[in-house]
Amino acid sequence: MAIVWFIVIVSVLIVAHELGHFLFARLFKIRVEQFAIGFGPKLWSKKFGETEFMLNLIPLGGYVSIYGQDEPQKGKDSFSAKPVWQRFLVVAGGAIFNFLLTGLLFYIVLFRSGFSESFDFSFLGTEKGFLFGTQEITSERGLVYSGLTEEYPAEAVGMIDQGIVVSIDGITFNNGDELAEYVNARPNQMVSVKVSDFDGNESEYELTISNDGYMGVQLLGVSLIKVSYNGLDRIFSGFLHGANYLSYQLRMLSRIITFAVESKQLNILSDVFTGPVAVYQTVEQVSKQQDVIEIVKLAAFISLNLFFVNLLPLPALDGGYLLLYVIEAVFKKKLPYKTQQTIMAIGFIILMIVSGLFIINDIIRFSQRQQMFEIEAEL
Repeated sequence: MAIVWFIVIVSVLIVAHELGHFLFARLFKIRVEQFAIGFGPKLWSKKFGETEFMLNLIPLGGYVSIYGQDEPQKGKDSFSAKPVWQRFLVVAGGAIFNFLLTGLLFYIVLFRSGFSESFDFSFLGTEKGFLFGTQEITSERGLVYSGLTEEYPAEAVGMIDQGIVVSIDGITFNNGDELAEYVNARPNQMVSVKVSDFDGNESEYELTISNDGYMGVQLLGVSLIKVSYNGLDRIFSGFLHGANYLSYQLRMLSRIITFAVESKQLNILSDVFTGPVAVYQTVEQVSKQQDVIEIVKLAAFISLNLFFVNLLPLPALDGGYLLLYVIEAVFKKKLPYKTQQTIMAIGFIILMIVSGLFIINDIIRFSQRQQMFEIEAEL
């Protein structure tokens, strides 16, 4: 079932992206020669007007072939003959439609949740919140612990000094407060505590709760920001939530990179920069929950990332072309066609190398990431 969801999600995102390019091109009366979903051998094709629509075997990509985009062509329906602002919008259309899809999907998620969602700000600090929505700061204890209290049961049995409490007596807990309530109610009773380190390795300990109802594990606090959308905000809540989510991601990414560099633990970044294999693993894990809303939320998250990545001003990405158009608009002069092609070719090679490294990293980290998913599922 996971592979079906993966194909569905990827296909929907690709169709949205390529549809953006297509519709903006047609808006400006630019000829679109092909609209393809997938790569490889052709499974089906049909020509409507000047455009051939195709469905290909490998559903992991897609493209639109726009007349005059790959090389200059004469004619009113040529991409290269259009003013720079129109070319800019045609190329940006893919990312624009991905954000529109993100907004729609997040609206569905928010409608189900009562137009609110909580974000974990433990790693960021709550002094800076979001631009949109009504915000409420709350705190609770999580299931992650760091340190053991001296002369208490956990230390006495040699429990690892930091990790995650997976379960007690086979019971899992939603947060540290529920765990503490369970433990506090069992003074002098023996319990079985399963914990995991941060690499996914699990250990189980038998210990007796102290007289005062503690096992001596120092649970870390979790700081949450609950964002709610009210009144007219609800109409545009999907897009506002997408903007909030993107700012949250970028701040988390910046914080993690800074922490990895300062602590000289660059291996942390191997879980941050991932490729299609890790995406499939995530889809597989979410699909096990058998909750369509969670699938929709994941699709919104991936669509938002596709929107952002495509706009990065890097050669071979849409953002690389957009940067060239900005330069052309500012200096009123096009870069020579051969120069543009050389820049994009070099960028494409670099992009393929980086993508290959991401896939290799995904494969190396496959089993470890699977273990972490299993722990999160138990929690």
